[in-house]
Amino acid sequence: MALSAEKKRYQRDLGVKRLGSGTGADSQTVYGGAIVCHNGAGKIAVGADTSGFYAAGVASKDQSTGSSNTDAIGYEWGQVEWFAMNGTDLVAADIGKNAVIKDDGVLTEASVASNDVVLGQITELETLAGVSGAWVAVGIFALATA
Repeated sequence: MALSAEKKRYQRDLGVKRLGSGTGADSQTVYGGAIVCHNGAGKIAVGADTSGFYAAGVASKDQSTGSSNTDAIGYEWGQVEWFAMNGTDLVAADIGKNAVIKDDGVLTEASVASNDVVLGQITELETLAGVSGAWVAVGIFALATA
């Protein structure tokens, strides 16, 4: 389910957190805690299982862009574990494999996704605050995909 408001972000710092930013795609509303991707043109867009997308990281705050945009969208990646909702497709056997993006707030496995946009490596499955999800080392990749 795509985000419609800022999401409470749970994260565990693994060392040096990297901050990035890039020009946002036109007419984007990105909520803090949402997965963001580089689109086919290399601009930052709301995370989605879309051809030509590759993961950038997790949005650092609520941000929006207009049409003919030149504004930057900030995100975090690498050396941070981020808790994402599980689309119920991930199981214990997927720990250590790559997590695939379903949309800007949900992960899934490659057999469910169409385009296999990888966010990072699954380190743990957990239910946190009543939400089933996965801890993902954002921008750190495994050899296999869930």
